[in-house]
Order: sequence, then structure tokens, then C-alpha cells
Amino acid sequence: KDSKAHFVGTFKTGPAKPRLDVENGLWVVEAGKHFTTWARNIDTIEVEGARIPPEKLGQIAEAIDWWDTEWLDFEELKITPKKEVMTLSHPRDKWGQVPASTVPLFDKKAKGVFYLRYHSDDDDSSKAHELLLNITDLTLVTKLGVKAGLAWVTRLSSGAPVRGTSIEI
Repeated sequence: KDSKAHFVGTFKTGPAKPRLDVENGLWVVEAGKHFTTWARNIDTIEVEGARIPPEKLGQIAEAIDWWDTEWLDFEELKITPKKEVMTLSHPRDKWGQVPASTVPLFDKKAKGVFYLRYHSDDDDSSKAHELLLNITDLTLVTKLGVKAGLAWVTRLSSGAPVRGTSIEI
């Protein structure tokens, strides 16, 4: 056999399966910004979500299993969700960004913790696409040493310290 012989092969791929890719979990998002999810060959996504009252956060944290196929039960939690259908216009067979934002469901200036879930009839995965978004303009800054530490709260929008905040460790 001639080791210098070349092989030329060709192949053609078919259309990609429709897929919705949401990084499930709890995320902190700067107010006025969005968390990005991705979609491929999906025409519409149904987004359902609710603002989570602080007194229900513990109950919801216990109820969410990020790896299962079930969503939170709004009725059982006595939370009224809002629903919106998003129409996408991404090129076929290409991944496109989908902003995971509370804007379609809530005021643009909305802050707090929100539960969002995404569904598309085009996506045949059994995964429950869900997020907890903590939308805030505050961040905690820390400087830690061997024997002591310092912590303060600033605004993400300006970097200015926030007076009168309390930090519990």
C-alpha cells in the first residue's frame, strides 16, 4: 500500500433537532440586564413566571429540583404566574440567543427574585427549563484578611456605597 495516497471523503449533515438550552439554577442578574438562554430551530417559546415573595423563598428552594422533569406547582405554592409567548426568528440550524428576562412578564425596573420556566412544543427534551433570577442593583464587596475582614454593599449601577444596609453572616 502506498502511504502517500490520500483519501477524500464527503458527508452531509441533516437539519439539527430543535433544542432549547437553559442553564437551570439560581442566578443573580444586574437590574436592567438579562440572562441569556439559547435556542435552535425553535419558532416559539412559552415563558411563565412569577415574582417570589421573600416569605416563600425557603419553601421554593426546598421544592426545586434542578435536574428533574417537573416544574414548580404555582397553584400549590399559591403564587399567580404571568405568561407570555415569545416568537423567535433565528436562522435555521443556528443557535440564537434568547434573553431570559422578566421584561416580557413584568416591569423593566422590576427587582426581586423571580421564578421563570420555559417551554416549547418544538423541543423534545424532557428537561424542565427553569430559573430563579435574583434581579438586583446591589452587590456585596468584601476584603478578607487573616484575622479580620471588611464588607460593604454597593450599587451595581454606580459603584456607590449604600448607606444604612445591614449584613448578616
